[in-house]
Formats: sequence, C-alpha cells, structure tokens
Amino acid sequence: MPKDIKDDRLELKEAAKVSPKMAEKLKKHKLKKNDIIFPRRGDLDKRALIDETTEGSLCGTGCLKIYLPEKQLSTQFLYRYLKLPSVVEWIIGQSIGATMENLNTGTLSKIPIRFPDLPTQQHIAGILSAYDELIEVNNQRIKLLEETSRQLYKEWFVRLRFPGYERTQFVKGLPEGWEVGTCHNFSDVKGGGTPATTNPIYWDGLIKFYTPTDFSDEFFCQETEKTITEIGFKNSSTKLFPKYATFITARGTVGNVNMAGEPMAMNQSCFGLIAHRKEDHFYLFLYTLDMVDFLKQVATGATFDAVTLKTFNNYLKPLPPELVLDKFSQLIDPLFNQIETLQAQNTVLRQTRDRLLPRLISGKLSVGAVAGAAAANLA
Repeated sequence: MPKDIKDDRLELKEAAKVSPKMAEKLKKHKLKKNDIIFPRRGDLDKRALIDETTEGSLCGTGCLKIYLPEKQLSTQFLYRYLKLPSVVEWIIGQSIGATMENLNTGTLSKIPIRFPDLPTQQHIAGILSAYDELIEVNNQRIKLLEETSRQLYKEWFVRLRFPGYERTQFVKGLPEGWEVGTCHNFSDVKGGGTPATTNPIYWDGLIKFYTPTDFSDEFFCQETEKTITEIGFKNSSTKLFPKYATFITARGTVGNVNMAGEPMAMNQSCFGLIAHRKEDHFYLFLYTLDMVDFLKQVATGATFDAVTLKTFNNYLKPLPPELVLDKFSQLIDPLFNQIETLQAQNTVLRQTRDRLLPRLISGKLSVGAVAGAAAANLA
C-alpha cells in the first residue's frame, strides 16, 4: 500500500497480509524485481523499486506499477529518471483529484522521457546505484546499533540486570537506591506551536521546524520539511529545543519518537523532552521509546488519538540513581555517536547522488569522468 513506500523503498514490516489462497487469485498483481510502484493518490513524489527482498509481494489497489522489457530503456535508469524534480513536478501537474492529487495509468503512460543509448543508461544507473548500496550498508549498520541500544536499555532498566544487580538488595522488587517516578523526575516535557501559516515572513528561514511528517524510522532527525524565520519563532508559542531533545508525536499517530540531530523548533502536535542532565539524553530517548506502548493504550480523542501533559504523569517506572545512569552513559554514548555519524554520512551521500542525477541524465556531466570520481569518493 502507499503507506509502505518509505524513503524510496518498500518497507513490508507493517504491511497488510493475505492468505495463500487469496495471493493465488491475485497473482497477476505479484511484484517482480525491477518493477516500479507509485501511490495512486496523495504523495505523488514517492516511488519504490522492487528488489530481491520485496519481490513476490502484491501491488495493492492504492498503487500503480510500471514494468517493461529492457530492450531500449533500463528500469534502473527509468526509476531514477522518474525521481527528477522536473518529472515529479510534471506528474503532480497532470494529476487530478478534488481533495488530493490522483494518479492513473493514463498519466504515467504520457510522461515524456528523454534517454541516451542503453549502455549509457546502464552506466548512469550503475553510478547512482553505488551510492544507494553504500547508503544501504550504512542503514544496516544503523539498525544493528539501534537494536543493540534498545536491548541494552531493556537489560538494565526493564529486566533490572544492571551491573552489580546480583549484589544489590531488592525491596518489593525495587533495587536499593532506586525510586519509582515519571519522566518529570529527570526531564522537562514541553509542548510546541506553529507560526501563522498565512504570514510568509515567518517561513523558509534558518530554524528547522519539526512536525509529525518529519518522523523517521531512524533515531535522529537531521532534516525537516519546513523551516521558520527568527521573527516567526518570536511570534509564535513554539520553543527552540536543543540538540538531543526527544520528540514524540502526541496527536493522530501517537508515539512516533525521534531525537533532534540539531537545535529545532516543534509544532503543537508533538511533545519535546529535555533531560535535566546532559549525560541522560540517550537514556531519556530510550526511556521514551519504552513508554510508547503505554501512551498508545491511554491515548484518547474525539476524532483521533491524543496524549496530553497529564498522560506522562501516569507512566510510573523504577528510576535508577545517577551512578547507574553514568555507567549506562559510558556504554550507550559511543553507540549513539556512531548512529549519528552514519546518518550524517547518508545525508551527504543522498545529496551528492541527487545532485548528480539531473546532470548525468541531461548529459551535462560525462559518465566516464563521474564514474571515476565516484569510485574514488566511495572507496
């Protein structure tokens, strides 16, 4: 479904499932490697290229697919061509819909395409694929580091198997020196706000502005779709949250959690948590991830789920003393620092790849010269 297209990939972790019998009935919609899929409506700048890990899944009614024999046109080249800003703009301009853009096969079939000979297409796709592959390697390393961090937190603070727990006296299940409390015991929880959207001088400034649409499956949020100006910041109820503040969505889709990769403002659909001690930033982030299931259970709202400041008061949990938190920080900080570095590398790789894309396809850059430079940079 369209919701499963994320960052130019098909993410099947939360995808809907059908029975083998139903899959057989829908076999003509089975996706093959190198098929390209689009959402029919909504975010028409999204697309995904099917690979070995996602082939065999079914194209739902909310999506369209492109497949072609590679006689004149390389699918890998076409996939990247369809990501050109000018092509995306053309698709959106041609789409129809009363309340949102609506894409159909007729529109897709009319996309004007200019392309070089097949060997050149394959060279261009190969250059850009090298960037994609390195990004994917970094993503795999990030996921491993993130899972290690989560498990380390659970071992220490959920299972209570922290260093020295064997020699620690427990009273009614609580380790000596610990206390039961909430996130308010070691952090500040603050709401956000939004400058008036009708005033253009408040927008497109230098202050990054986090909203639920900026949520990323990765720990850190380093880029935001919107930015605000200094005057927009001063004329709204939003706040500037420091680097390593934790953001959690509180309306609609409750419980999406990110950490600010740099100072950012935030809208009113989220809460921002700031640790009292800088040593506890990453502990607070993992604590918040652990709190998500509770928040989702108690979220209430007339038309959509929501949490309020009072909700955080109801999540009671054993809290460790500073000595334990300091030891945890010594272990967890290097993991988060590696994650942050790898995410920053991926940002640079994506920016470089996306700058190369239009210049290679237009012929403004020589494929041979770029291939040599790219090989040296990616080595």
